[in-house]
Amino acid sequence: MSFSEVIGGQEPAIKVLQRSLKEGRISHAYLFIGPEGVGKRLVARILAQAINCDLSAGPAQAGRDNLDACGRCSSCRKIENFSHPDVTWVKPGGLSRRIGIDDVRNLCHQISLKAYAGRKKIFVLTEADRMTAEASNALLKTLEEPPTNSLLILLTSHPASLFPTIISRCQILRFSPLPLKEIKDHLVSKYKLPSEEAQLLSRLSGGRLGKALLLRGKTAREERKKVLDIASRTSPTDDLGELLRRAAEIGKILSDFKRRLEEKLKKETPKEQKEMFAKEQIREIKEERKAFIEGESKKKTEEVLDIIIDWYRDLLILQEGGEEAWLINSDRKEELQMKAKDVSPLRIRKNIELIEKTKQSLDHHVNLRLSLEAMMMKMQEELKDVQNNPGTITGKR
Repeated sequence: MSFSEVIGGQEPAIKVLQRSLKEGRISHAYLFIGPEGVGKRLVARILAQAINCDLSAGPAQAGRDNLDACGRCSSCRKIENFSHPDVTWVKPGGLSRRIGIDDVRNLCHQISLKAYAGRKKIFVLTEADRMTAEASNALLKTLEEPPTNSLLILLTSHPASLFPTIISRCQILRFSPLPLKEIKDHLVSKYKLPSEEAQLLSRLSGGRLGKALLLRGKTAREERKKVLDIASRTSPTDDLGELLRRAAEIGKILSDFKRRLEEKLKKETPKEQKEMFAKEQIREIKEERKAFIEGESKKKTEEVLDIIIDWYRDLLILQEGGEEAWLINSDRKEELQMKAKDVSPLRIRKNIELIEKTKQSLDHHVNLRLSLEAMMMKMQEELKDVQNNPGTITGKR
């Protein structure tokens, strides 16, 4: 694959890289910042291919004409298959799901050696924000005195979690969400999806191809359907018991996600590996894993609440006379049109505010079940207020 095949919106970052290749001035370290699923890993891989491509002039020669990888030579194919001896991918792993001190020490040792087959040794740290403090300090020493024959590429969606001193020693390239049309066209051309399905996935993706591909999965589709069913059933006639059941339904979606994540992590760590650690290490690792699961659960909660926000956003679009083409949940257009007749824009905006406040409260380690119950009851109060004051309904103001 080549830079020219990267879809949508990443031209500024790619132009910087190609100019560096042309001038023979590759940085010793890059920091790719952007949401998950927008192409950071892909561009890192293509850069590694372009640097070590057997058919290119090589980055050390200023004025090179070929600013891309051929994608056909032995080096490019090995990098594509993650089997090149000079291109190493470092990712979170082990019981703690972190990049630890041993990972970085090994990296620092490897980085000091000469390239085996390519022009440069390249190390890509995915989810670089998952480094421990010890690992970050060890990497910092390498960044302060970088070897000339190596390149570090750090990828992150959460730059605030990185040491400022690490950020300051990298050349920063920012990656943006992709145009929805390009995601749709890519899903149709490469994955042979029907146009209507590709259109829906592109809208749901928020400009992230990776998320669009994830949403193709059965679990993600079923999860979204459950959340939208809960949102669409909310009614001003709901009693307290019904509201609590709705909150419990959302809670079950989130607890099921947490259970699946715990099971996955358990399978990834064999019993023999656990036995290699001392009791104190096991205790520390369990604490780190607990923090990781809590962090992922928080992100999943935000995703679920965003699905509900998108539902209300669509209602607001229809009420304000917006185009149906702007709807995110286009597969539920008829249901949205019916619901849009019953609630005022003012109340929808207030509901969105309530959900946003619930999302913000997650940062304060609140009780999730109680937060969801309070959110559902406040939303129901807003709907009941509309029922008691029909003059606020669209068309009757």
